[in-house]
Amino acid sequence: MQKIDTLSRRSLLIGIGAATLPIGSDRAWALSGNAVVDRARNALGKRTKYLNEAKPPLPSTDDWPIGIEADCSGFVAWCFRLDRNQPRVHDHQLYTDTMFDDARGRHLFFRAVTEPAPGDIVLYPYYRNTDRKRLHPGHVAIITAVRGRADYDIIDCSETMGKAGDAITQRQGEVFENHRKLLGELRQTHREWNVGSVGAPIFARGIA
Repeated sequence: MQKIDTLSRRSLLIGIGAATLPIGSDRAWALSGNAVVDRARNALGKRTKYLNEAKPPLPSTDDWPIGIEADCSGFVAWCFRLDRNQPRVHDHQLYTDTMFDDARGRHLFFRAVTEPAPGDIVLYPYYRNTDRKRLHPGHVAIITAVRGRADYDIIDCSETMGKAGDAITQRQGEVFENHRKLLGELRQTHREWNVGSVGAPIFARGIA
């Protein structure tokens, strides 16, 4: 078989569509931003139930199943056709903490960006005290439209919306921008927290 160089392979994978990607892909670049958004929209209206650390559908699945259990990071991993089980990250799982750390450091799957675009993610990590106990859950979402750096729409899987009947919804990104504004209060009211771990929301993009 003729050898295909990396750039040509990347173009080929994007051009022929997501259905040809290998099961359990470990490269977020395998999908374009528009394709990521399309997969996120495919999960709308499916009566998803929220369950923390639930196992997401297989990355090769093209349609989000009806009525399954999911959490925010498992949903985002599925949108990028990423297997949630990743031996190269801490705890061998993709969740908000490992996505956040990867975007700011190792860049195995995501890289932090300053200006968001559709198909990017927005996220903040769990907050922990000095004993590394989780005190406040993290969150991650797919950005679907951008009007400005602080004005964008998201699709996310959230416990709050799950209580209303469907955990996966499209809404404005106020949940992240409001969280950014609350950081000062969090630092004041929870002095036992490691201030360095109280990170503002960041934007990140699948590695290209």
